[in-house]
Amino acid sequence: VTVAAGVSVCLQRRTIVFSEEQVLGALRDQLPTGADIRIVDYCRLPVMSGRLRFEARPAGPPAGEDRQFYWKGAVIGDDRKSVPFWASVQVRIERRVVRAARLIPAKAILTKEDLTEEIEQSRLVEGGPTPDLSGLVGKETSRRIGPRELINATWLRTPQMVRKGQTVRVTVESGHALLGLDARALNGGNKGDRLLIKNDESGKLFRAEITGPGKAVVRMEVQPK
Repeated sequence: VTVAAGVSVCLQRRTIVFSEEQVLGALRDQLPTGADIRIVDYCRLPVMSGRLRFEARPAGPPAGEDRQFYWKGAVIGDDRKSVPFWASVQVRIERRVVRAARLIPAKAILTKEDLTEEIEQSRLVEGGPTPDLSGLVGKETSRRIGPRELINATWLRTPQMVRKGQTVRVTVESGHALLGLDARALNGGNKGDRLLIKNDESGKLFRAEITGPGKAVVRMEVQPK
């Protein structure tokens, strides 16, 4: 802009007031398909022209009995400058959840009968995917889970292939000879770990290598004649 000397000039950035449809469209970009969202209120002040974008998740838990989320956003201009924006919304999403079908004690190995999968409506915006039922079967619980309680993946862990006190099928290899026996594990571990085993019949202790769930091997060197 060419301005004559001594002339005062006022420059003002072009502004707009976003419509509810524009705000709704920007919010849907951050929500899963099929989510039901209602705008309670939003920033209706004139802001600079640009792209409206909201944060990935609302700020904190919903407030009040009406369960409204306060969702922060920003309008980003072509020059990458931005101004803050906000919206107050109610969100309801359909999600798949896994609950305990019955009381599950701590240190239990989950089975299909322990779990039930349901579709429910929720006002919460989840931060990550819901645990898949098939991926939970076979996991070990680290705490007691009550009936109908939502399953939290942080309460589960991959169980040891052999657990302390478990009866283990031990294969003794000596050259081409193989001998099988059952013995009791005095410690736990996973594949490749060394177990301390007790033969309850003879009372002898020996060590074996874990080869799979409930299985171990003792490899004996054959002395040359």
